[in-house]
Amino acid sequence: MKAKRMRTTKRVEQMREMLRELEGSGESVRVFCARKNISTWTVYHWRRRLREGSADRPAPDRQAALLPIRVVDGPATGSVSYEIGLRSGRTLKVMPGLNSTEVEHLLGVLERC
Repeated sequence: MKAKRMRTTKRVEQMREMLRELEGSGESVRVFCARKNISTWTVYHWRRRLREGSADRPAPDRQAALLPIRVVDGPATGSVSYEIGLRSGRTLKVMPGLNSTEVEHLLGVLERC
C-alpha cells in the first residue's frame, strides 16, 4: 500500500507541474496537448481532481465493497429488477436484460461522478 501511495503522490506532482506549465504557456488546452502529445481529457480530468482535492487519494480498488441489501415486495410482473444503492446516495435501477458488463460499466461511471 505504501508503494501505491508513493506512486500516487508522484503522479499528482507530475500533473500539478503539467498544469502549471500549461497556464504559463499562454496556449489553449488543445494546442498545449497537441504539442505535449497528451489528450485534452487528461488536462480536464486532472484539473477537476486537483480542484476537488481528490487527487491525493489513491483511486479506489476495483473490487466493490459489499453493502447491505434490503429486499422489498413489489408488484408481480414476471420479471425482476434490482435497485443498487451507491455510496454517493444515488440509486441505480437495473432492469431485466441488462448484462453484468453493462451494470459494471454503469456502476463505474456513477461512482466517479
